[in-house]
Amino acid sequence: MIYVFLDTSIWLDLASTAKLQGLVHRLDELSSTGRIVILANEIVKDEIERHIDDINEKFQKSIRSHIKAIRDSSKRLEPEVERKAIGYIDEISIMLNTAFSNKAHVIGAIKKLFVKASIIPITNEATERTKVRGLRKQAPFHSGKNGVADSLIIESYFDFCSKQRGANDYYFITTNSSDFCQNKGSDQPHPDFAQFFGSESKYKYSVNIGEVLESLEPSSGSTASKEIINFYRDRHVLSEECLNGGVHEFSDDGQWFHSRYGGGLSWHVRCRKCGMLFDTGDYLD
Repeated sequence: MIYVFLDTSIWLDLASTAKLQGLVHRLDELSSTGRIVILANEIVKDEIERHIDDINEKFQKSIRSHIKAIRDSSKRLEPEVERKAIGYIDEISIMLNTAFSNKAHVIGAIKKLFVKASIIPITNEATERTKVRGLRKQAPFHSGKNGVADSLIIESYFDFCSKQRGANDYYFITTNSSDFCQNKGSDQPHPDFAQFFGSESKYKYSVNIGEVLESLEPSSGSTASKEIINFYRDRHVLSEECLNGGVHEFSDDGQWFHSRYGGGLSWHVRCRKCGMLFDTGDYLD
């Protein structure tokens, strides 16, 4: 059996990124036919329930605000130009209404998919190991933030997997590189987790759900599959390359800004060398 634990960041990606719609259907197909078992825990469940409905609402509010600003600005143009501009804006508004409707449909599909996920328990053992991580300042406590929730997420995954029998594979998939990866923007697990994710281990770590699904169920190189894989590859390639050479050196200090992934405010950090602002995907509760 193949078990796939999807961290909160993956679910929010599915809800906020139009090009990942096909991924929702593929996960649903693999889950419904028993080829994979999707895992989550109560923390992920709570975070999804709190954020997922906000994504479409905030997306619509932001877009409509921009459209209104453009419409208001067009009033300063020459009458003929204004008339044409308003016509274009009206056409765009119609297309956007369709996009809003599609996004609502996708979020509904994600909710149905999440219902199929197996909610694994947060055991006393996972809680105790989280306490130890906190005392030792191990990831995800290494950045100075409260890492309890993230620690319980990955420790519940380790705990569940360790108690299963049989020749199973267990994937932990996340894009939360600031808490789980070697460096912010990296695609490798933090050294504090690396011992679990060796090449011969049954535990598998990935920041690219597209690559994972393609390795499990090849899609004959379909365009949709390539787009999903490249979406996640580009995210990490861009975040690892510093304009001043080497990898980014992110400050431990940061600020809350509106997340590029939708869903509210998330923690952003800035590279000391090039000044790039990086969205960690760690949301404000």
